[in-house]
Amino acid sequence: MKKDHKWLERYLNENEINGEIIEVPEVQTVERAARRLNCSKKQIFKSIVFISDKGEGVIGIVDGESRVDKEKLESIYGRKLKIANKDEVLSLTGFSIGGVAAFGNGCMVFVDKSVMDQDIVYGGGGDENHLLKISPKELLKEAKIADIIKNRKR
Repeated sequence: MKKDHKWLERYLNENEINGEIIEVPEVQTVERAARRLNCSKKQIFKSIVFISDKGEGVIGIVDGESRVDKEKLESIYGRKLKIANKDEVLSLTGFSIGGVAAFGNGCMVFVDKSVMDQDIVYGGGGDENHLLKISPKELLKEAKIADIIKNRKR
């Protein structure tokens, strides 16, 4: 089943997750999203979907200025991973690339600890024209905090 922003909104309500789906057309990149929302790229989070050597979906969430360190994520998850292609993303999560939500995706989700430094963050809202506005603490209802940023500056 293909999921969208309406599906995500229902999921958030049913699971008592405090977040707001906002319509923000044409925000395929972090730069565009930050400009449209007049916020820092650090407030935009990216949900990068990986597939394990056993076909399991794993999502790494990082801020808009960072990249997921695949080796760190593999170490935490305990299996070899590769970045999922667009068909695998849809098959694993139900969401299309550009709209992958941090919730209701059926994958193990790891959020980098740096995302927790923000008061409000914006990420995949179910489709490419919507974003989820949320407190990072809410992400922990379905995600685990981890250190997954590539080349973290100390």
